[in-house]
Amino acid sequence: MLILITKMWSWVVRGSFLLTLLLGAGVLYVRLLDEDTIGKYQIDTTAGAALYLQYDCQTCHGTDGLNSPVEGYPHLARQPASYLINQMLDIKYKRRSNGMTTIMWPTINRVSDSEIHQIGQYLARIQ
Repeated sequence: MLILITKMWSWVVRGSFLLTLLLGAGVLYVRLLDEDTIGKYQIDTTAGAALYLQYDCQTCHGTDGLNSPVEGYPHLARQPASYLINQMLDIKYKRRSNGMTTIMWPTINRVSDSEIHQIGQYLARIQ
């Protein structure tokens, strides 16, 4: 009986190791994928930086996304990309209208959804 339990335990340990290895590889794959794409959008932080300036985001949020020249405007840099993207999309589609978001409507309506993804990824990666 002890031999049977020992053999079963050995298989459980091996199975757990293989499962952990597979899950780790899957997490690594998703993390590497996240570096280059978000959903259907190809990420290019150089393009995101140019778009940030093109749409004059720095006017209210600062050139580095951290030092806002306007009192009360949020710091954008180093926030999670998904958070930034969701906030911008919520403002664009008027699912969010609190605070000073209504001031952003004329600008954000000119920005395409793919450009929003580029800007969000750029801001998230500012060091």
